[in-house]
Formats: sequence, structure tokens, C-alpha cells
Amino acid sequence: DGDSAPVATRSSAAGTTNGAHAQQVEFPMMTAERARMYQTAFEQLDTGNRRMVSGTACFGTFMQSGLSKGALKDIWDVVAGQSAELNGHQFIQCMYLIDWVKARGPGAVVPKALPAQFP
Repeated sequence: DGDSAPVATRSSAAGTTNGAHAQQVEFPMMTAERARMYQTAFEQLDTGNRRMVSGTACFGTFMQSGLSKGALKDIWDVVAGQSAELNGHQFIQCMYLIDWVKARGPGAVVPKALPAQFP
């Protein structure tokens, strides 16, 4: 789709449990076009202009990805924790991670943590 070529990469130590060696995960920089697409999707869901969207409002959009509910929950948890709502930045992070996991195909694992400078 033309957005898949990374401009630069950021890495994160993900999947560290019980002192296990962390695997480096590469996150391509988000293109401006992709960021606008995610922002537009957020604005369409934010019908009350509250700058927040509920999990219920996001559910249909996230399910369209084809990822399992479990993978989507993992993405929500890593981005928003126990919050019931996402702000615009968090929504964009979720959409980015959804696309990142989809691009890796079946069996792709959602990172357990995000780097400080995550897109």
C-alpha cells in the first residue's frame, strides 16, 4: 500500500518475563499518511467531540482488522491498561499496533511494553 517502507525504526525490549532475555522488536516510523488515516478514524468515532472514545465505540473498528479478541485485548492493555477509554494518541497507537501485528501474520505476538518514543 506504499506505507510499509520504514523511514526509520525504533526498537523495544518486549516479552521480558522472569528475567528472560528481551527480544528486540522493531517498530517502523509511522508515515504522515497513515497517521492522518488513524486520526480521521478517531474523529469519526468521537461523535461527541470529547477527544476520548470508549472501548465500545472502538470495538467495531478494531474487529474489522481480523485479529482475535485476545490480540485486540492485549493491544488495548499495552496502550491503555485498565482504562475504558482512549484519547486520540492512544487510539492511533492501538491502530498502529493492530496493523503491525497483522503485517506479521498468524501467530504474531503483541509486545508486552512499548518503547518511550513509540509512534
